[in-house]
Amino acid sequence: MFLDCGCRDISYGLDKAQTTLGKLQEHEIGFHFRTWKAEVLDRKIWYKNQPGIIESIIMGGQLAIMIRPDGIPKFEQLNQFKNDGYAEDDFEDATVKTAMLDPQIYWFRD
Repeated sequence: MFLDCGCRDISYGLDKAQTTLGKLQEHEIGFHFRTWKAEVLDRKIWYKNQPGIIESIIMGGQLAIMIRPDGIPKFEQLNQFKNDGYAEDDFEDATVKTAMLDPQIYWFRD
């Protein structure tokens, strides 16, 4: 399975499927090519305006990626999450999991 999602009624499900299909077709990664995974793995990106490298792809309906910081010890939290009750030190691993369709990923970094 490439990507799955849930819905409560069929009209919403069809709308969501159409919207997601449009996002996939307009995405920076050419998912319609067989080699799209090779294009994604080890790719240098900007994640929340911070340098990162994609280290793995999670399939099984999630279409998620794991991003590790590149040249920085860990990704900084955004201001709106700084006082959310979790200390930054609570998270041992600096790697972040997010969706490939996350709008906070900028796919082009030299």
